[in-house]
Amino acid sequence: MPNPKTQRYIGLLATLGVLTSCFGCSLLYGNQLNAARAFLLLSWLILVPLFVYLLTTYRRNKTAYRRQLQQREKELEALGSAKDILSSDDEGLTRET
Repeated sequence: MPNPKTQRYIGLLATLGVLTSCFGCSLLYGNQLNAARAFLLLSWLILVPLFVYLLTTYRRNKTAYRRQLQQREKELEALGSAKDILSSDDEGLTRET
């Protein structure tokens, strides 16, 4: 996950891209085609790379999370087998005495 400062920049970029797109659509509705085209192109240049970045970040985070989950499961299995060994040793000691 990106740090909070990066998340803030991503949010600001997304907001800027959406507002630019909305402004371009309003200009298109007002029949100002050249200005609308410029704003829609600018919003496209902002939003498409941002979308691609967010998709790649999601995939990286997903694989990292799965790796951490597998590591924790291995640690829990090792801890569980250690508890079984210790409990079986304790039972053996109490029977002998």
